[in-house]
Amino acid sequence: MGIDRGVANTLTLSTGEHWWMPAGLAEIERRKRRAQRVLARRKRGSSRHAKARRRVAALQARAARIGQDWRHKASLDIARRFATVGLEDLATRNMTRSARKTVDAPATHVCQKAGLNRAILEQGWYGFETVLTYKLEERGGYLCKVDPRHTSQSCSACGAVDRQSRESQAPLRCCQCGLRAHASEHGVYDRGGRAAALR
Repeated sequence: MGIDRGVANTLTLSTGEHWWMPAGLAEIERRKRRAQRVLARRKRGSSRHAKARRRVAALQARAARIGQDWRHKASLDIARRFATVGLEDLATRNMTRSARKTVDAPATHVCQKAGLNRAILEQGWYGFETVLTYKLEERGGYLCKVDPRHTSQSCSACGAVDRQSRESQAPLRCCQCGLRAHASEHGVYDRGGRAAALR
């Protein structure tokens, strides 16, 4: 079974299933940002500053617990159902690197990159991979790392790789055989459901 990690869909399985992080995390994140703005207005060293700081820490800890619980439950479900799982070998640290450069050579689209970095980190891609790896090993399974290059542009039916097959974010329409599908469901694995690296 193959898994594609994303921002819109946290996990997309080759079975056609789409899994998302708990909806409550978005509300906790909004509350945390409000609490951080309140904290920024408080005078350092004051009792109100300490109270606001505890509020931010409590919200952050709660979000972390919810995310970790979801990752454990999702990975356990997958490890019980599948013996071999294909997962893109993503360099999350590089993907979430800041877009800021220097004063002399400023970067462009810094705010958009910061938003994307935050969205990736909120999904907990690396944490999910870590938990899934050891849960598969405990059950005699295997996590296969797949080279992520061109996986979102590859057709699972004929194997053609063409960037024109994917003009927008989600749908894939193969220019060679005409297959129409959600790109996340067909990039990491072939028509036999095997990870592309296992061909």
